[in-house]
Amino acid sequence: MPDANWTPEYAAIVAARVANRFNDDGTRRIKSGQLGNYGGIIFEVNPRRISGLSERTSKTSGRWTDHEAINEKPIKEFNGPALRGEEFVWILDTAIGCNPDADFDLIDAYSQEGRHFPFIWAGKPYRNCDWVILEAESEHTGFAPGTGITTRMEVTVTLGEYN
Repeated sequence: MPDANWTPEYAAIVAARVANRFNDDGTRRIKSGQLGNYGGIIFEVNPRRISGLSERTSKTSGRWTDHEAINEKPIKEFNGPALRGEEFVWILDTAIGCNPDADFDLIDAYSQEGRHFPFIWAGKPYRNCDWVILEAESEHTGFAPGTGITTRMEVTVTLGEYN
């Protein structure tokens, strides 16, 4: 309940700030420096943390069947669209504010539990569908001297469209 000291002008300012948190289509606006997210994984660039993607690749195709014909080339039949795919490399480095092992554990949990989430990019759900982690491969490229703790990891994540 609003404080008794709220003026109509102040209430209008608060309402405008709350309204500015959402896009016209109801999706939440991203914060300054936030590139996007997938579940609890946030891709962002700010003075304390850089957690971005590199080498992002999109895949799309159709489903086709070849029908054999005697003394002729096979005849192709289009059966509909195939599920799309996304692949990206996620750089996790303690020097840029990440905890490589903890961040990879989250990716691993999503993959092993079959969790699906929208892939939010530039403040909007990409392709307006949910995505699943089909595969995640980590390359440990840096270690803390004397402890063996991972300080840098490059994770290649393959997402598949969830229908």
